[in-house]
Amino acid sequence: MSQAVYHPHPHAVKHNRFVAPTEFEQGRLAYRTGKRRSVCVSDEMRDGWDVAAGKGADAYWLGMMQEAN
Repeated sequence: MSQAVYHPHPHAVKHNRFVAPTEFEQGRLAYRTGKRRSVCVSDEMRDGWDVAAGKGADAYWLGMMQEAN
């Protein structure tokens, strides 16, 4: 086998300043990409999902009220 199979790719992360998303952020992104709440694996991730869902509901309500006037 070649050497590349045994060693990780040196440029897997392109930037030295890369910061992995928090579980809260992962939950928020799960909601925004249309995933169900059941994919959340921790309380913090569910909190992020719930906050994003609440903001979406508020934005929808505000849009409906603006359209009604």
